[in-house]
Amino acid sequence: VAQMSLLAWWYPDTYELNRMFPNLDHVFCRAEQSMFGFQPALSFASTFSWAPISELMSMGYAAYYPMIGLMVFFYFFARYNEFQRASFILLASFFIYYIVFIFVPVAGPTFYFKAVGLENIANGFFPAVGTYFNTHQECLPTPGYVDGFFYDLVEQAKAAGERPTAAFPSSHVGVSTVCMWLAYHARNRRLLYFLTPFYVFLCLATVYIQAHYAIDAIAGLVSGTLLARGIAAALGAALFLLGNGGVDLVDDGFIIVRFAVFLDEVDHALDLLARDEAALHALGLALPERSIEHVALADQL
Repeated sequence: VAQMSLLAWWYPDTYELNRMFPNLDHVFCRAEQSMFGFQPALSFASTFSWAPISELMSMGYAAYYPMIGLMVFFYFFARYNEFQRASFILLASFFIYYIVFIFVPVAGPTFYFKAVGLENIANGFFPAVGTYFNTHQECLPTPGYVDGFFYDLVEQAKAAGERPTAAFPSSHVGVSTVCMWLAYHARNRRLLYFLTPFYVFLCLATVYIQAHYAIDAIAGLVSGTLLARGIAAALGAALFLLGNGGVDLVDDGFIIVRFAVFLDEVDHALDLLARDEAALHALGLALPERSIEHVALADQL
């Protein structure tokens, strides 16, 4: 929990490191223009500028850290046997994103549009800015309903710690996607249904408030899903290799893999990926007797 609380503190350090490299926003703007024929970060808020939509978007964006905190405390109080696993997946996801941010220096529309001018963006001119952000951190004001409560929360957060860094991929979308997979893994429908509207508005808000390009949000969705699966699977494999030749069950939110006692059984176990109870019991019947005990334990979890 203490490490989780330091994530926002460590985030600005990505800026201190990635400004050693030339900025890449012009590349992403050109890619955005090629894919969509316009700049979604410029058009979204101007097209849907009504106060209720603005507040819903700002509310979604402001829900980012509360969503993470809720997921951590849910596992601590309701599924403590998996608390360390869930926390590890979240922390590892953050650190992987931070490493990517260091080597892919993209500031995001709110900084890049301010640097080159909205007129140039509207005319499809996207100049390279090189090391401009080494000495400049000015950004555009958040678009939307300026008198809104959630709008003000977003503006305060930007003033407190926003830096011209960490745009690609969107860790807001990525980590919140990891949270959704953890909620799905918990098989708690109330939690999943409660988080879903905040998640949807958060993903849309990253483009609406000009924090990210649309391709950042798409990359965040894809990478978040891959991290939720990959880190859980890697953790399970590590536990297997460090264990006593035995039986480790990995549930990465939507697949369950039983690592066999003997190495020649691994391929067979991977072929029996399953979501339902019947496949799990079939897997248990194909393994030594002591393995069935672990499958029964998995049913309880």
